[in-house]
Amino acid sequence: MDRHTGIRFFVPLGIQYWFKKEIKGAVVQGPARNVIALDWDQHVSIKGKAQKLDLYFLAVQHWSARSLGDRYETLWGSWAFMHPDLRFWFSGDLAYSPDTKAIGERMGGFDLAAIAIGAYEPRWFMKDSHLNPKEALQTMRDINAKVAIGIHWGTFDGMSDEPLD
Repeated sequence: MDRHTGIRFFVPLGIQYWFKKEIKGAVVQGPARNVIALDWDQHVSIKGKAQKLDLYFLAVQHWSARSLGDRYETLWGSWAFMHPDLRFWFSGDLAYSPDTKAIGERMGGFDLAAIAIGAYEPRWFMKDSHLNPKEALQTMRDINAKVAIGIHWGTFDGMSDEPLD
């Protein structure tokens, strides 16, 4: 991808149409495009002054919806930021699945990961959508992260049965 001086948004495939409708100045096609939609397993290289950053969009188990009637109309996933000085993984919302082990094997591990934990109880209902703390630790091992930060913790008051703190 060529050097670009303006703000660019990298989004899951399908979300670019929401940007076009809702964000003034969002351009989803042509040479002035500033919203770049990626399919699972696609990546882009962003050239810097001395080095480049590779951004990967990777599948994880979850689902998508922006309203009640549009489930699965766009993609969801995780993001890997691969730079010579730092390898970072952002999990996005996810449930525990073989996807994380595959990501660790494919990407070769990470220096830092941000792993979503929250809205995980009751397990019979939430296990296909969100990680509990034990699964988050296993995900850290699966992706071979040196350090991980739990995110989303305590942000879903009333959405599930676990306490906020």
